[in-house]
Amino acid sequence: MDRWCRVRKEKCVTDNPFVTFVVTDSLEAPASAQIIARAAELGLGLTPESSDHEHIDSFRVEGDMLLGVVQMRAPIPDFENYPTSVFSPPLEQLQAARSHLILTTVGLPSDPVMRRTLQAVLCAAVVSATQAIAVGLGHGWYAASVLDSLAEGASRDASPSGLLLVDITCVTEPSGATSFLTSGMDRAGREEELFLTCPQRTKTERDWVFDLVNMLVADPTYNFPPTGHTVGRDANERILVKREPNPTGSGLPVVRLDLPA
Repeated sequence: MDRWCRVRKEKCVTDNPFVTFVVTDSLEAPASAQIIARAAELGLGLTPESSDHEHIDSFRVEGDMLLGVVQMRAPIPDFENYPTSVFSPPLEQLQAARSHLILTTVGLPSDPVMRRTLQAVLCAAVVSATQAIAVGLGHGWYAASVLDSLAEGASRDASPSGLLLVDITCVTEPSGATSFLTSGMDRAGREEELFLTCPQRTKTERDWVFDLVNMLVADPTYNFPPTGHTVGRDANERILVKREPNPTGSGLPVVRLDLPA
């Protein structure tokens, strides 16, 4: 608990709430004792606050943050409007979900890295207390088990994983090719997103995207070479570096890498 509290006290605090959705298959309210126990395992101290509402639980977090958990006994509306993340569960699982939770945290640091990391850890604590399917932490869904694993790693290292800080969406193009696009690189102080295309989606290409994202977050001194130069996964590969506007029509410009067939 001390490591999170110490890091947090070095950051400016904001009252802007951080709202997250948890999709669950349970109609039962999450057990407060389980949430508190899991948060303690992840290094955060939670104290229950009294509530006048049957389906609302409130917790004081490390003394000065406040977490509210609202149970909604209905499927989450418009879930299909969320982009497909590389960490999303199968669509049919989201469609079959019977309930969802709304998590709102007030008093998080204004620093975007610590803000998102702490919210993810709190989500993991709540996930442990319900039959969670997915967490809408940002620009896409995280399967609940994936979010829990990433949050545990961040708690253990007292530092964020690039895969927790940056959203990565994955789209299959009409040609059958796959494209990966990051969102949120600005949280790591970056001025460019990563846009990578490959003829087909395989674990090799996905893992390279993960490695690139983690490197870009962990090493602020690294920058892609100038446009027209090349990068590669080994000494022989030559992938041309391009720079383009964001393919979504908004957001940061992208470094584009097109992997060969």
